[in-house]
Amino acid sequence: TDELGDAMEQLLDGAKELLDGTAELEDGTNDLVSGVDELHDGVDELLDGVDELYDGTGDLVSGVDELYDGVGELNDGVDELVDGVGELYDGAEELNDGAGELADGLDEIDENSDKLTDAAAQVLDTVLETANDQLEEKRADFEKLDIALNTITRDNYDAEITRLEDELLDKVEDYVIEQADIQLREMV
Repeated sequence: TDELGDAMEQLLDGAKELLDGTAELEDGTNDLVSGVDELHDGVDELLDGVDELYDGTGDLVSGVDELYDGVGELNDGVDELVDGVGELYDGAEELNDGAGELADGLDEIDENSDKLTDAAAQVLDTVLETANDQLEEKRADFEKLDIALNTITRDNYDAEITRLEDELLDKVEDYVIEQADIQLREMV
C-alpha cells in the first residue's frame, strides 16, 4: 500500500505538473496568438510600406524622367545660348567693321568738307543767278503791277521771295478784279 500511495502521489504530482504544463501551454498559446496577431499587423504594415515604396519608386522614376527631359531642354538651351553668343560675337565684329568704315567715311567727308561747301555755294550761286535772270526777263510784267525787283542774294533770298509772293498775290488779285470790271463795263 505504500507503493500504491507512492504511485498515487506520483500520479497526483504528474497530474499537477500536467495541469501546470497545460496552463503554461495555454499562456504560451495565448502569447503565440498575440505574437501571430502582431506578426500579422507587422506584415500589413510591411505591405503598406512596400506599396508606398512602390508608389515612391514610380514617382522617383517619373521624376528622373522629368529630370532627364529637363536636362535635355537645358542642354538645348545651352546650345542655343552658345549659338546666340557666336552670332552676337559675329554681329559685334560686323558692328566694329561698320564703325571703322563709318569713321573712314566721316574722315573723308571732313577732308572734303571745303570742296563740298564750295560746291554747294556754287550750286546756290547758280540757282540765284538763274532766278535773277528769269525775274529780269519778267521785269516789265512786275513794273505793270508796280512791284519792285531787287537782286536776290544769299543774304536776302528768303525775305525777297516771300515779299515777291505776298505782293504778287495782292497785286494780281487787284489786277484781276480791275480787268474783270473793265470787261464787264465794255459788255454793258
